[in-house]
Amino acid sequence: MKNNYNNNLLWQIEALCHRAWPSIEEKNMLGWILRYSNGTGRRVNSANPLGPDCDLNQIVGVCEEFYRSKNQPPRFRVLSFLDPSFDSLLKQNGYIEEAPTLTLYGDVTSIPSAQDEQVALTSQLTEEWLEALCRLQRQDNVRRITYRQIIEKVTVPCLFASLNHEGRIAASCYGAIHNDLLCIETVVTDEALRGKGFASRIILALLAQLQSRIKGLCIQVLADNVPALALYQKFNLQEIYSYHYRTHDN
Repeated sequence: MKNNYNNNLLWQIEALCHRAWPSIEEKNMLGWILRYSNGTGRRVNSANPLGPDCDLNQIVGVCEEFYRSKNQPPRFRVLSFLDPSFDSLLKQNGYIEEAPTLTLYGDVTSIPSAQDEQVALTSQLTEEWLEALCRLQRQDNVRRITYRQIIEKVTVPCLFASLNHEGRIAASCYGAIHNDLLCIETVVTDEALRGKGFASRIILALLAQLQSRIKGLCIQVLADNVPALALYQKFNLQEIYSYHYRTHDN
């Protein structure tokens, strides 16, 4: 755990990140949520702990049975503030570590914001925003269908942001709110236009709209995504905890 934040806040952030990016199918077992979304993406196709009382022994067999019934490899999302013996158990059982990821957090009073006339903000998911996001991420048809199903299952209040450049959307993201916290998801910029500050502008505009309604901001980013980490440092976001996946390929 980083920066001496208490575990209650860490679990609140976990709950928000789950609500901001739900799965197509979910099953609660032994204090875990087994998530499945057609095998597309690790977070929505993995077992995630729901709280400090999650089972760390029987869940392994339950998870393996669930994912193999889906013809998917069993996968756990292992939080840095879980008992480290659980990670050791998975490693001993042949689970391979993947995709170390950082959860960044900042108190809203330390985060800058700025209105921007070129950034469109809407509380409703639109076809224009969704199609632009799929284009910017270069999603194939399977991923487009899965992404739509996932985002349409979000039940917490959201604000969708997009920045127009030369007549088309060049950058987008959205923010989800729960318990006075904001989670920012799917920040993406047109590959040909990166380095121009577009991602920074849409986040600043999003915060300008929502800052009076939130106390803190969180975002999850791969540990090796150097450009993204540099961007989020500008918003005074610091690592509060990390996680990685353990996947069994048999």
